[in-house]
Amino acid sequence: MKDLLKFLLIIEGMMELIKQPFRWSCVATSFAMVLRVPVSTIFELTGHDGSEVPVEWTEFEEPFRRRGHSIQEGIDVCFQLGYSVTPIIYEEEFITQNDSKPVSFRAFQESVDRLSHYMCNYDGIITGKTPSGKKHAVAWCKDTEMIYDPIGIKSHIIHPHIYIETFWVIQKSNQKLGPWRKIKA
Repeated sequence: MKDLLKFLLIIEGMMELIKQPFRWSCVATSFAMVLRVPVSTIFELTGHDGSEVPVEWTEFEEPFRRRGHSIQEGIDVCFQLGYSVTPIIYEEEFITQNDSKPVSFRAFQESVDRLSHYMCNYDGIITGKTPSGKKHAVAWCKDTEMIYDPIGIKSHIIHPHIYIETFWVIQKSNQKLGPWRKIKA
């Protein structure tokens, strides 16, 4: 917990590249980079390091058999540390049902310009797929206009590393998440 307090004091510093400690920890490591905390803080606040192998996944190869961390767990950590998270979907489509046949159209014709606008103004997490089709997450720094890939690469070029599906804007909030509560039914 001492490390957490130390890093919260310098959270406004520049983003640093952190190499993921495990092959299954790209989400946790990307959140750590954007929040400017050690990956161990993400593990501490989520209560696990992602290494668990669910019984249903034992047949899968490494690292796909590991639990890893979900974006939702990262959002919980952000709220605990006083940050909010907003998803910006790259190519959103509206789909309607017409005589049992789905019909779709792109919601934003200028998806690249819209995404670029958010990326120029906010740090965040980019989720999508690698060129080999595997799901991946990287950190984005607006100040350097670079991705910080947890495999150990910083780059101005996004496309060869990840095909963007969602840009998760992370910004300082004016309130922290309080203790866990449930709505009274």
